[in-house]
Amino acid sequence: MIEGVSFVRRVPHGVPLEAGRNKKPDNRLARARRDAAGLAFAALTALILFATAENCLAQTDITVPPLDSAEAARVRIWVPVSHQNGCRMTITILNDSGRVVRHLLDRLVSAGFFNYYWDKKDDTGGFVQAGEYTYLVDDCGTKRQGIVTAQFREWERDSRVQLLSQYGTVKVELELFRDSALVSLDVYNRRGNRVAGPIADSLMLHGRHELEWRPPKSALRGRYLLKLTVGDFAHTIEVNYRP
Repeated sequence: MIEGVSFVRRVPHGVPLEAGRNKKPDNRLARARRDAAGLAFAALTALILFATAENCLAQTDITVPPLDSAEAARVRIWVPVSHQNGCRMTITILNDSGRVVRHLLDRLVSAGFFNYYWDKKDDTGGFVQAGEYTYLVDDCGTKRQGIVTAQFREWERDSRVQLLSQYGTVKVELELFRDSALVSLDVYNRRGNRVAGPIADSLMLHGRHELEWRPPKSALRGRYLLKLTVGDFAHTIEVNYRP
């Protein structure tokens, strides 16, 4: 029984209930009635499911950001925008002396929830000093601020990764600024499943190294995520693979 919905057995107009139970209707008429009943039930089910989903969305607390890892949460800037019309949003990062070190965002947005992650770099592309920074958000005239924290793993600033090619053989360049680190390369599809591991715990020295992933002929074109682990830090690169 679905709350708020009652089901009533119907018989042909003008036929007593007992007669309606015993009479065998014409096969074509019976099929038509079954088809109509099936369509009505499908429509009712869709309506109930839609109302339930709408109710769940209406009860969602939009003031609470979604769950994230502790490391990601330290550099996350979560912005709920309620304005229906498109408007301009800017995000800037300031150091402890109030100087802007990064203009992170300047774009038009509409209503929705937005997750931005600061890469702990300034406007020149270099890493900032470790510590706490203030972010300022201005979306459609609504101003807010918060704290992001720059913490670094050992190899985060001592290695650099650059995508060289995503057609045919996928190539990335890894540069190590000091000796030496264990390096692994893993490939994940868009569903998050690991599909390849061309490099596993390879000891690499100071300098530049070209790494490759040669997809098999059965590999589908589309988006993949490369996870390049250097020591205690994992670089991630999204590639749009084309055979």
